[in-house]
Amino acid sequence: MAPQQKASESRERGARTLALALLLDRERKRIPLDRLLHRVQDQASLAPAERALLHELVYGVYRWRNRLDWIIDHLVEKRPEKLPLSIRYILRLGLYQLLFLERIPPFAAVHETVELAKRFGHRGTANLVNGVLREAYRQRSDLPYPPWDRDPIGYLTVVESHPRWMVERWVATWGVERARQICEANNRRPPLTLRTNTLRTTRTALLQLLQEAGIAATPSPLLPESIRLLEHPGLLTSLPGYSQGWFQVQDEGAMLVSYLLAPYPGNCLLDACAAPGGKTTHCAALSQDQGIIIALDRSRKRLYRLQENCRRLGIRSIHRTGGCRSPPFRSSL
Repeated sequence: MAPQQKASESRERGARTLALALLLDRERKRIPLDRLLHRVQDQASLAPAERALLHELVYGVYRWRNRLDWIIDHLVEKRPEKLPLSIRYILRLGLYQLLFLERIPPFAAVHETVELAKRFGHRGTANLVNGVLREAYRQRSDLPYPPWDRDPIGYLTVVESHPRWMVERWVATWGVERARQICEANNRRPPLTLRTNTLRTTRTALLQLLQEAGIAATPSPLLPESIRLLEHPGLLTSLPGYSQGWFQVQDEGAMLVSYLLAPYPGNCLLDACAAPGGKTTHCAALSQDQGIIIALDRSRKRLYRLQENCRRLGIRSIHRTGGCRSPPFRSSL
C-alpha cells in the first residue's frame, strides 16, 4: 500500500472515531450537534477532507437514523434492543457509509467499522457488526421496508426517516403524496451558505473576494445577501473576509426567519434564544444597525460566541444580553 493511501486511511479512521465520540456525547449529555462540532473545528490535526468526512458522518447518521435503526433491528436476530449504545452507533456509522456513501468502498466501510467495534466492544460484538454489515450490503436492494402502497406512514417513517408523529400530522393535513414530497425535500442536503454582512460589504464584493481565492461560489436566487458555496472549503473561519466580518455562515432557512420578522430602523426586538447569533445579527443588519435588540440565552458559553460575532461583524445595536449565570454586556464597540 502506498504511503499516501495509508495516510488517507489513517485520517479517515480518525474521523470515524471522532464521529462516534461526538454522537455518544450527543446522546448521553444532550449537547447540540453544532456545539459538539464547533469544539473540534479549530483542531489543527483535522485536515479539510477529514473534517468534511466527520460532518458527513455525524449529520448523515442523524438524518437517516430511523432507516438505519430499522435495518439494525431487522438483521440483529437476538434482542436488538439490548445492544450497547456504543455498538448501535458503530452499526449506524457503518451502515451509513456502506449504503449512502458511494466514495467509500464497501470493504473499507466494513473493515473500519469492525475495527472500531473491536476497540469499543469485544470479539463477539465485532463479529456481530461484521455479520450485520455484510448481510445489509447483500440485501441492500431487497430489504423488506414497510410498503408504500399498504403502509405509507410506516414507509415515510422508516425509508424517509422522519418521526412518526410528524408524518401522521403531515398526512392528515396534506395527504400522503404531499407528505412524501416534504420528507424527500427535508432529506436533501442544503447548500452551504454565507450571509453577506451588508453593514460592511456587498454580496458582489464578497463573491469577487471568494472567487479570487479560488473558492467556487454563486449568488443564491432566494435571498439578496446569500451566497452558496459549491464545495466544502474546509475550515470556514479561514475563508477570506471572515476575520474582517464580511459574512456569517448561516442556512438560508434561518435567514428567511429574519425576513418574516421584517425588522426596520428604530425597532426594539427581543430574541429570547439568541446564541450564537445568526438570526440576531441578521436582524441587526436588516434594521441597518439602528435599533435596540435585546438578546437572551440560557447558555453562557453560547452567549460568548454571540458577543464574539457582534464584535467581528461590527454590530452595535445589540445593547444588552443576559442568561443563566451570565451578566449583561453591551455590544457597542
